[in-house]
Amino acid sequence: MKDTSGGDIGISKLTAIASPKAGVWYEGWKCSECGKNNLAIEVPPQVAHVPLSVGHVRIECLHCHADRIYPANERVRVLA
Repeated sequence: MKDTSGGDIGISKLTAIASPKAGVWYEGWKCSECGKNNLAIEVPPQVAHVPLSVGHVRIECLHCHADRIYPANERVRVLA
């Protein structure tokens, strides 16, 4: 994604998982509007976290539909 000056701002668009599988670990981001988790990355249990090559992610909340940008390192880890 490019900013208005044409520089790379390092944002990746992720899609929240609507139906996470029970017993599986996920990483996601807590919505800044409604406070609910949006799980976006399935993570094997032996992995500390999935490395991301960008500084920020953009996710539309499944609950309130707010489309927000979050720092990549402010993830939550959840067992569904």
